[in-house]
Amino acid sequence: MDYVRAAIRVLEAAQAKRMNHTDATTVQEACDGLDIVQRVVAGEGLWKPAEVAARLRTVSLSIQKCNEPDVRIAHRDIESAAGIYQAMVNGL
Repeated sequence: MDYVRAAIRVLEAAQAKRMNHTDATTVQEACDGLDIVQRVVAGEGLWKPAEVAARLRTVSLSIQKCNEPDVRIAHRDIESAAGIYQAMVNGL
């Protein structure tokens, strides 16, 4: 889950910057969603790869609208992680 960890680091760095309220809320919610994914992948949940991929896509879509350039970097990392889980679902 290197992509997820990288995205969390980028989002946490973005939180340290001054953002508008909407972006700040979106970034916080994205961090919360990625934290859930990390815990599930670490074995704290019984999610299937399709559910992890769906959660990642939801987080990705939410931060896509942010204006902060660093957040766009996290978006690419999250999309990459979602692609990996989607490939697992597709049996690739």
